[in-house]
Amino acid sequence: LRKQELAKLDELVKARFVEMFGDPVTNPMGWKKKRFDAICENLDSRRVPISASERKAGIYPYYGASGIVDYVDGYIFDEDILLISEDGANLIARVTPIAFSVSGKVWVNNHAHVVRFSDICTQKYVEYYFSMIDISNYISGTAQPKLNQSKLNSMLIPIPKIELQKEFLEFCNQIDKEILTIQQGLDILEVLKASLMQDFFR
Repeated sequence: LRKQELAKLDELVKARFVEMFGDPVTNPMGWKKKRFDAICENLDSRRVPISASERKAGIYPYYGASGIVDYVDGYIFDEDILLISEDGANLIARVTPIAFSVSGKVWVNNHAHVVRFSDICTQKYVEYYFSMIDISNYISGTAQPKLNQSKLNSMLIPIPKIELQKEFLEFCNQIDKEILTIQQGLDILEVLKASLMQDFFR
């Protein structure tokens, strides 16, 4: 039920997105389109992959194409950034988000593009924009799907008025608080489940 509630909240944000900005594909409100590399700064050159055998356990999230892969003892970014999957089957399957915001001290490997926006509200807008569009035309490769930097940069993104972006960010922040509360409850249930499983099968 908690997972269903999380899914409903995600649907609510997407519905609010369309209500405020229109369909992201057809752009019925006629927002001016800009190249992706014109609205953000690419930080891919700062990425550093670490093989599993070379990682030292720590407290800092180590991100890959689809989220946290591990926790390591160092970080290479300490700011608000948007990560966008560069390769992997999830670019096609879309089981998890292909664009996700991270904040604070993190390490990112070379399977996720790293971009910085001058305004966090634009970052949040673009994050949800990616969750609602089909990017298959920009993906190369079949055995190993890939969204290279050149293709990513060439994407044309409709950019609404900054005032609307800020209003959308405020809405998302309220939903994020609810999501955090639900996720914390889920985490507690997962720990309880693991404990009970150990009791049953030891």
